Amino acid sequence: MVTEQRMAFPAGRSKAARALEEGDEVFLYTTRGCFRNPTRDLGRVIGRALAASSVRVLDEPVVFGERTSTEGCRLEVSGLAGFREGLVLRDLVPQLSVFPDTATWNVRTRRASLTLPPGDDSAA
Repeated sequence: MVTEQRMAFPAGRSKAARALEEGDEVFLYTTRGCFRNPTRDLGRVIGRALAASSVRVLDEPVVFGERTSTEGCRLEVSGLAGFREGLVLRDLVPQLSVFPDTATWNVRTRRASLTLPPGDDSAA
C-alpha cells in the first residue's frame, strides 16, 4: 500500500469500499500481527493519506496470501511514522465514538476500512 500508493479492497467489501471518495482522508493502520509477533507489537495508526481517485474495479485483482482484492483506489501518502512507531490505537479507543464498546473495540478493526464519525479524526 505505501510503496505503490494504492489501496485494495476484498470482493466482499464493495459497499464499504465505495463509501471512500476521491479527496477523503485515510488513516493507515497496522495490526498487532503485521510484523508476525502479536505478543510484542501493537496495533498502530502509522500514517495519513488522501484518496487520490475513487474506488473502481481493478483490471487485475491484487492477491495477498489467500486474500484477493478486486477493487481499489490510488492514495497520496502524506506522512508515515517510523518502523514500529505511530499512535497506539488501543490508547485512543476511549476518545473515539467509532468504538462504542471499549471491551470489544478491536472487532471493528477486522475489515479493510472503517469510516470515522465526525470528530473522531481529531483524536488521532
